[in-house]
Amino acid sequence: MNYKVEYITRLFQKTSSKAIENYCLTRLWHRLDNDEIKFVPQQYVNRHTDKYALTDVYLLQFKIHIEVNEPAHYTSPHFS
Repeated sequence: MNYKVEYITRLFQKTSSKAIENYCLTRLWHRLDNDEIKFVPQQYVNRHTDKYALTDVYLLQFKIHIEVNEPAHYTSPHFS
């Protein structure tokens, strides 16, 4: 198995406890069907002058951040 596939496999293992996120990311990966696309997990994004957020994955070549809103996003006390 090549290192890119191993990397993506580890990425998906980290999301295995988050059913919706895991489904969305694996579905996206299979639809793209290109192991040259770089997935960067947990990418920082500046929100305000002193705040930041983490997106679930960043697609480097497309400059697209993807955030999958699990139910915990709506009940978290620090969500703003």
